[in-house]
Amino acid sequence: MEKPVIVSVVAQKGGVGKSTTALGLGRTAAEQGIKTVLIDFDSQGSLSTSVLDMGNIPKGKDSYTFVKTHDNYEPIKVADNLFVIPASLDLLKFDEESFESFFLLGERIESELKNYDLVIIDTAGTLRTTVTAALTASHFMYSPIELNSYSLKAYDDVAKLFKNVRRRLNSKLDFIGFLPNRVHSCREIEGQRVPFQLDEREVYRQLLEMPLGRDNILYLVEELAGIRRSVQAGNSGAARDVEQATKQVKDFSQAILSRIGL
Repeated sequence: MEKPVIVSVVAQKGGVGKSTTALGLGRTAAEQGIKTVLIDFDSQGSLSTSVLDMGNIPKGKDSYTFVKTHDNYEPIKVADNLFVIPASLDLLKFDEESFESFFLLGERIESELKNYDLVIIDTAGTLRTTVTAALTASHFMYSPIELNSYSLKAYDDVAKLFKNVRRRLNSKLDFIGFLPNRVHSCREIEGQRVPFQLDEREVYRQLLEMPLGRDNILYLVEELAGIRRSVQAGNSGAARDVEQATKQVKDFSQAILSRIGL
C-alpha cells in the first residue's frame, strides 16, 4: 500500500460517533508508532475542538486553506506521532465550487503528507461536496452507525455515494465496514458478540443482510456517554469504566488497522 494510507469516516447523520471514533483510531495508531494525521473536513469542527484551542490556531493552518493553497504545509502536532489539520467554516464554500474541488484534497495529501503513514479524514454529517472530496482522496472508508430504524434508512444514501464515487471518481476506494456505536449492551450468542436489547439486535440482523453490511461489521461499540459522566463526576466506578472504554477504543481501532493493512 502506498503512503500515506487514507481513511474517510462517513455517515449520513451527525452525532453517531464519526469524530470520536476518528480520534480514537488516530490516538491508537499513533501509540503504535504509526505517524498519523487527522484532517477535520467538517465545518462544525468537533474533532478539532477535542484536541486544539481553536482560538489560537495560526492563520492558514485550517483544512480549507490546506486544500486551496499551493504553499508548503505542516500539520499541527498534538502528541507523539499524532498531527491535526483543523476545520474551518470556509469548508462550506465547497458546495459552491467547481467539479475540480473533488480532487483537490487528494492532490494536496499526495504533495504535502507523503512522509506520514496514515491520514484519517473526519467528514460532515450530511453527504455534501466535502464528503465526496474526502472519498475521492481515500483508499478506505468506514461508517459509524447507530442500531435504529433511522440509520437503516440512511444506509441507502451512504451505499449509493460509495458506489457512485467508486464507479466515477475513485476506483480504488474500498468500504471496510460499519461500526455500530452507542449499543446499549452486548452479549455472546454461540461465540458471537451481539446486541443485548432485542430491538437493536433486530436492526443489527437487518444490517447484516444488506450488501455493504455482509461480513463488514468492524466492532460493536457500547454506549460511552455514561463513562464520560462518571469520569467528570469523579465517581468510584470511574477507573473501571475508563478501563472498559479504553479497551473498546483499542479493539475497534485494531479492527480498522487490520482491515487497512497497518
